[in-house]
Amino acid sequence: MARLSALLTGASLVVLSLFAPSLAQQQPPNNGSLSFNGQVGEVTGSILLYPITIGDKDAVRFEGELEGLGRLDDGASYKYGIYNSELDSTTDSDSTSTPTRRSPLHLQKRAQRCPITTMFDPAGLLDPDNGPYQCIPSDYQNTCAVGDLSTKFAVWNGTETGKYYVEIEDITVKLDGPDSVLGKFFIIRDTNENFHACARIAG
Repeated sequence: MARLSALLTGASLVVLSLFAPSLAQQQPPNNGSLSFNGQVGEVTGSILLYPITIGDKDAVRFEGELEGLGRLDDGASYKYGIYNSELDSTTDSDSTSTPTRRSPLHLQKRAQRCPITTMFDPAGLLDPDNGPYQCIPSDYQNTCAVGDLSTKFAVWNGTETGKYYVEIEDITVKLDGPDSVLGKFFIIRDTNENFHACARIAG
């Protein structure tokens, strides 16, 4: 396997690769999934979510293959994370999906088709009343919002082919209970906050 990058932080592992074994061959239990169909951005592919154990801690593994992101020679860099749905009455009504006026029109339309509000943060770490937010990757389980994936595990950079193999293992993500990520949205944006992918995490 030719790996693009790997980052080991505490009880987590992230690997992005140019080539990957078939997901069908691995047959992980499918407790969650999301599919990018190109309706919001040019990215296509899918990611599975399923429970694992890291040491004595429960965790969730994200695993999938994506196409359509930038190439290495384009200098592309992407942030990604989990956001609340604007249809969820328990979330903040101040939508973060509003595009900036500097965004090209087609990127504004992409954002409008992604029904998100705030980053998923059941612990309230992003609440200004709790002081300045500082996500520390080496202590992400205590300092980072659950949805702040690209700060916890580093941004995605372009590959030689534009194809990505995604592996994320996170001890703060849940697939059941009140803090489940099911029904939330996984988004990918570039460093200028332009949307490139948006998909609901289905159970």
